[in-house]
Amino acid sequence: MRDAKKDNMLITLVIWLLLGGICMSAMLLTASRKTIVIADAAKEPVGLSANREQLTAQGKGTPLLLQEDVEADDSLQILLEKGMKAENVVMENRYMDKELWIYIYGAEPALYNTTAIVGDIAPIEEGCFEAQREGIILKLKMKQVYEYHSTLENDTLIITYEYPRDLYRQIVVIDAEAEGAGKNTVQQVARFLQENFNEPEVKLYFIGLDNNQASEQERLELVENVRADFYLAVCVLEDEEKPEAYGIQSFYNEEYFIPGFGNVDFADVVTKNVTVAVKNRALGLVPADESSVLRRLRIPAAQISLGFMTNEKERGLLLQDSYQEKLAEGIAAALKEVYTNRDEE
Repeated sequence: MRDAKKDNMLITLVIWLLLGGICMSAMLLTASRKTIVIADAAKEPVGLSANREQLTAQGKGTPLLLQEDVEADDSLQILLEKGMKAENVVMENRYMDKELWIYIYGAEPALYNTTAIVGDIAPIEEGCFEAQREGIILKLKMKQVYEYHSTLENDTLIITYEYPRDLYRQIVVIDAEAEGAGKNTVQQVARFLQENFNEPEVKLYFIGLDNNQASEQERLELVENVRADFYLAVCVLEDEEKPEAYGIQSFYNEEYFIPGFGNVDFADVVTKNVTVAVKNRALGLVPADESSVLRRLRIPAAQISLGFMTNEKERGLLLQDSYQEKLAEGIAAALKEVYTNRDEE
């Protein structure tokens, strides 16, 4: 005669195992359908190959197939190979070129020979893909500068795009294009600013961090395309005839008057905040010369000089990470002051 107690225990165990299996299946099904947000595009060009000249030399790549979906407003869908994870995808907003690059690590190009990018394709001028040793790059040439948000769902990358002006209350172009001995200092200050600026309603667009020389026309086009509120160039000075010269000063466009808060006001706020941040001395405001890009801008614009590389003592400071961080903090404080004051108007 069988033991009833043992039978009951066996039945209970079977029930629990069945319930566990059902729960696990549900969890796996949910996980397979889960929407995963792709990390924001890197702040500096990164990926399978970040060398623009190298990629250009390789040609334009294989054209991407594009398919219009009238119901997809401001979004695109890109099919990925099965099993691709969020960490396999890196998006890079190359706004100076009005391009979106999508790096897919471990992917094979064959998929995109026959599979189209589907969605609202009206803003796309052209698209292509290029095979790399570690995967592929999808490159979309856009008609305008956009901000992008992406998610991964059911092996499909979903990208939505918006105009910067619709997302941010204030937009600032930071021009870190520099030459000579001070180039690295200017770039490092800009990177510190980029990494530590935390005003969600203010967007900073940077020029000069990728070592690709930008023309004056490209600078002006970026300002226009993102409908910037302010433009700030960053530089260091050299004066071989006066090696004792040191301090902070700004340049501005004296010929173009902007009512309310204009070029002089902006230059003054930046100079004051940077000088205080590094406990240096202010040399005042100087009208920009005829060749300066400041003369061709119609928004509040200035150029801040962080110091003199020809002054031995100041050069030593300009090469220090801690001093560069303080310079970036000063610029950030100036931008925050401008934003706060404008927000109160």
